[in-house]
Amino acid sequence: MILDLSTQVHPPTAVYFDSKLPVISYLGTQYRQRVGDFLDLGRDQWLSLNGALGGSHRLVDFGSQVPAPVPPITHTRSSGSQLDGFLDPSDFVIAGDFMNQGWDQLFLLNSDNNAAVGQVTIGDIRSPQYATLYWGSGNSYFGWKDSDDRQVAGDFLNLGYDQVLFLNGSPGASGSRAMIDDYSSGTRVTRLLYTPQPSNDILGGWLEGEDQVFAGDFFGLGYDQTMFINRADIGLDASSQGRVMIIDHSVGGGIGAVLYWDYLGDNVELDSWLSSPLKNVDPTSHLDLAVRRNGAWPSADDVTSS
Repeated sequence: MILDLSTQVHPPTAVYFDSKLPVISYLGTQYRQRVGDFLDLGRDQWLSLNGALGGSHRLVDFGSQVPAPVPPITHTRSSGSQLDGFLDPSDFVIAGDFMNQGWDQLFLLNSDNNAAVGQVTIGDIRSPQYATLYWGSGNSYFGWKDSDDRQVAGDFLNLGYDQVLFLNGSPGASGSRAMIDDYSSGTRVTRLLYTPQPSNDILGGWLEGEDQVFAGDFFGLGYDQTMFINRADIGLDASSQGRVMIIDHSVGGGIGAVLYWDYLGDNVELDSWLSSPLKNVDPTSHLDLAVRRNGAWPSADDVTSS
């Protein structure tokens, strides 16, 4: 199902729904899904990558459903042996316009710490056969692709195309916390930001377990910032604990400038939505907020309504 949220009304409009959609067969444990304008159509497609060696990938375009819902167009893609070793469960895959082409490519980071094998590949999947646009090896990514590390695509430095932000979840005493790489030349990596872990580490506690990181232009600046969400369920009384933070990496030196900070408990609406899974509520009851108290769901008398 695809929902249109642009009208800002409740409930949102389902612009596509099909219980017999053929892509259901591409949702197995060996598949990974990403979204982007891989076909240069001016709209996003849905990609399912098969991690099995020799497996084909599926690219689904839902754009043909407007104005009348019709079956989406499915494209088959093959990478041959080019992605062998890049689609293991511990590897990293993100989408973005890393090569400044005006459409999205795939960025794959190999979790295998073997300098003799490929570490990064960026590919074009517009054609049936995967086309490699960048290939990198060596050890420059060792320590940046552990299970608690993050890789995020966005135009963080206002260049007009995407860069890759690497965030180190466990940098150690002498390690580094963040770096931004530019791959647009196609032949080499330009490291535009590299931040050692400072004594007053602003990212401490924001890259653990279920914490989340998102890229987007949250302030309408024309380029992307990074949103950090602290998912730690440590109680609403921890007033010193940050819950949401947004950083602009293009200004301020070092890792950038903090544009937004929300302490745990400052905004109970965020606290209730960012804790453990929400219960279902009756959409006709106009309940705007459900506040968790003492780790338990409230009774009807405890729920704030409008």
